[in-house]
Amino acid sequence: MTGLHRFRIWDNIPSGNNLLSGETVFSGKLENGEKAQISYYLQGKMETLPAAQASYLDIRGVTRQSRSNTIEFGKIVREHNKKLVKVQNL
Repeated sequence: MTGLHRFRIWDNIPSGNNLLSGETVFSGKLENGEKAQISYYLQGKMETLPAAQASYLDIRGVTRQSRSNTIEFGKIVREHNKKLVKVQNL
């Protein structure tokens, strides 16, 4: 498939944490093979990092949504009955 694809990727900030700098959302169009990255710094004690989310609209108008894994104290917590995708590396 060729052409532009519309993406929206967002990380959920854990409660009790402040965003010091950066962006927690990417929204835009990417060509096949292109990459986007979100980068940010948080302040506060973090016990878990909530799942990131992504939505994707292809050239046929089909929308798909995915969630990453929740991260807890350096380990990955799998969410059952969901398609899990590492969205941070899109």
